[in-house]
Amino acid sequence: MPAPWWTHLSRTTADGEPVHAHELLTGHAVSVAAEREVHLSKLSFRAQAAAAGSPYRSSLMQAEIRGRYSQVKGWLRDMLARRPYMLALGSLDIRRGPVAESGMVVATMEFRVFERVQQP
Repeated sequence: MPAPWWTHLSRTTADGEPVHAHELLTGHAVSVAAEREVHLSKLSFRAQAAAAGSPYRSSLMQAEIRGRYSQVKGWLRDMLARRPYMLALGSLDIRRGPVAESGMVVATMEFRVFERVQQP
């Protein structure tokens, strides 16, 4: 039987130190961008207010990438597939790139990131 979904929301290093979601997702976003040959032009995180007593916290991750439509779609698919328990797509805006960059699109995405809070 697979582990419950909430056990996938946090990670630790070999030393037992917590790896925060923004560190983990930044590494994934950059590596997937290189694999998919897209340009990651913006990646930012914004903390959200936590509910009192909740063992979870959430934040917003905003990403802007440039590339061919199929590459951008592949980047999004890979990001969601690598962290299905941690990441939820909130919004997606895809626009044509500048005229000089024929066939290119610019995608702006907003994700909700879920992370389990380390209990004292």
